[in-house]
Amino acid sequence: MGDINPTYVSNKRTGDVWLEDFDVGVVETMGAFVSDGDYFLQIDGVPNTPWPTDRESRSATFSVRGDRMPGVMITFVAPDDRITPFVYPCIVVRRESIEPAMNRWPSRHLKYRAPAEGANPVTHSWYDQNGQLHTVNGYDSYEEQLGNFPFDITYMISVLASAKKAETYAQRMLKHVMRVYPPRDASGVRVKDSIGDIRAYEVSAEGPSSLREALDMVDHQAGYSVNIKVEGELDLKDPYVTKVATSLDFIYGLGVN
Repeated sequence: MGDINPTYVSNKRTGDVWLEDFDVGVVETMGAFVSDGDYFLQIDGVPNTPWPTDRESRSATFSVRGDRMPGVMITFVAPDDRITPFVYPCIVVRRESIEPAMNRWPSRHLKYRAPAEGANPVTHSWYDQNGQLHTVNGYDSYEEQLGNFPFDITYMISVLASAKKAETYAQRMLKHVMRVYPPRDASGVRVKDSIGDIRAYEVSAEGPSSLREALDMVDHQAGYSVNIKVEGELDLKDPYVTKVATSLDFIYGLGVN
């Protein structure tokens, strides 16, 4: 399984990518892992996020897990519909905008052209005017899909901490994020498409910006944000099947019969 950056004109079927695939790619590229349906990230020097202590969250299920989560909690502000109690330290990922990037539009093109399901192999041979035999092997029908449309997808990644060492924890989380997403990276986000192939997309980052003004200095809360732009693409066309010519009679001087 190799990187595709991006996928254009292949002789085998390729998968599709959609917004949620980029959401997952942004998080997993940072090294996040899934536990019980949620994403967590382990960062040296940063304690794992404690489980919430509100009455609704205190249950037998939570009690058997211990006091802390498997790592630092990652929360999707959008498009996740669930309401997750806000606990520190945590990393918040927000998808900010989705904009067509027509400056990267390569004109109408095919993403792939592969033998259709149930296609029959065919062979066509002919002699040229010099008497040389030519043979072409192929199939009587092909599945094709038009290429992806380029989009710039932007995210804001916030790191938040609250404790006596809030600033220290926030700095360590920020360092991790900025190492993964420096100001420019040609293969910054790795995205898995619908058939499991991995694509790599260029990323540019801005920041960091301090969130100190939005947090509570009295309770020792600290935070920073980094904005990244993924030069991505979205599949907006369905595959289709085309028939091909399986025989051709040509008489020199008279044309095609």
